[in-house]
Amino acid sequence: MSSSFSPTPWGELSKNDEVTSQSSLIANSYKTLLGEDLDVDCSAEGLYKSSRIILSHDGTFDPKFTYVNLAAQNLWRIEWKDFIGLHSKYSAALDERSSRQEMLEEALQKGYFKGYKGIRTSSDGKRFFIKDVIIFNLLDESGDKVGQAAVFEKWEYLK
Repeated sequence: MSSSFSPTPWGELSKNDEVTSQSSLIANSYKTLLGEDLDVDCSAEGLYKSSRIILSHDGTFDPKFTYVNLAAQNLWRIEWKDFIGLHSKYSAALDERSSRQEMLEEALQKGYFKGYKGIRTSSDGKRFFIKDVIIFNLLDESGDKVGQAAVFEKWEYLK
């Protein structure tokens, strides 16, 4: 990660098929599992520029981030190229990882989890509290679980 942070502008990602397909996967999975729209413009550009924090990771044993929108980059102070591929467990402090894992497992079994909260740390060391997080499974066209996503808009910096 570089010492000076500059979030990735939409123009650099707009022609990336992975971004478009992941955006669609997130929006469609949310609607399928929660029975409602994400309450944002669900186009690839709309999700990316949403003020809500939107992230996803793959479905591997030690999942890695596959999507982060602009708001998430700004909150964690990590550029797209450094965020994508990062093991998602590293988004939580060591002492937060077991509760995070329990919640992810519950979401995996039930389809989604509403109301998660926890402490995270940005790349520049600022700690922040996230709350009212919705975690949901990502489902491919066949209904198979291929990862998980998180959406939230409530957070505050800690002292």
